[in-house]
Amino acid sequence: MIYRYSHLIERNLGKTILWSTCCLIVITFLFGTTSTPWFALLCSFLFGLPQMARDVAETTIIQGSAREQLLAKVYSARSTLIFGAFGLSSLIMGGITEKWGVRITFIIATILFVCSFVLAIIKRRALMIKPIEHLQ
Repeated sequence: MIYRYSHLIERNLGKTILWSTCCLIVITFLFGTTSTPWFALLCSFLFGLPQMARDVAETTIIQGSAREQLLAKVYSARSTLIFGAFGLSSLIMGGITEKWGVRITFIIATILFVCSFVLAIIKRRALMIKPIEHLQ
């Protein structure tokens, strides 16, 4: 679906990031607070679409913002930060889950998504770049 609508994503990069983050907030909260296995499975399935849309928009912004000679370094640094943050957050969230339970962990994850949404709203001008085809 993301591939099919990539032209819309490309024309609305900032809006895609904001909209997909809103979806991720709702889905994370619903997943973390449900006790119905089928609903949790549906939430897991639905999570992929806005996550992929956001990733595509972020990647497009990086491609449009960085000089071609620096792209490999930018992606390398991005991956290093993502994997480092994943490892650290896994340890922290694992400790929170152990101490307070899974629901609290997902509520905290929801709050963190809200924080990233607020940051995106504050920095929305940086998200509103022209599509790649117009930059080249």
